[in-house]
Amino acid sequence: MDNLPLRFVERKMTRKNSSLSLISEKTLKKNLMHVYEAAEARVAEELPASFGIVLDGSTFNGRHFIAIFAVFNDVMVMWQINHPSTIVTLTATLGVSYCWRFVLLMRRRILGPKASLISLLTRSHAMTNPVDFIVADNCNVNQYIGNREGALPMVDCASHRFNLAVFDYMDDYDALLTKLHALMTKLRTI
Repeated sequence: MDNLPLRFVERKMTRKNSSLSLISEKTLKKNLMHVYEAAEARVAEELPASFGIVLDGSTFNGRHFIAIFAVFNDVMVMWQINHPSTIVTLTATLGVSYCWRFVLLMRRRILGPKASLISLLTRSHAMTNPVDFIVADNCNVNQYIGNREGALPMVDCASHRFNLAVFDYMDDYDALLTKLHALMTKLRTI
């Protein structure tokens, strides 16, 4: 975290315009690492036995950003969305996701995009075992991950190949989808 622009908390203007209590750069770094560790533990706890990973990145003003999403089919998640406490549930989940991504962005700046991604995916045996596939949209990252020893199956570029994973998943529902398509075609004529 040494390369991060966290010194702003010690600037005179920042302290003057903030109603929060004073904090040093060292304390901020320490607290960010605690948030990262707590978020990482919660995400690892809530992930199902099997899932895929979708990566997406962006560059803005010379800074690189990456988002990592776990993709899975879980009945309990669908139940929570329909449950009366939806707002609380979704807020808690989104809060953890944002913390996780925020810290990943900071780590990426230090380690470089490839190193931080690989370290995330190979941090522990429990983390890499259930990952069924990876979908990414950056050819350099795809090649780097795909050429690693014991690499996970790569579903290539997200913009092009994600449909293959969806079609493979939807094969189980082919009869239902055919009926649905016929119904929608019929309803279009009404």
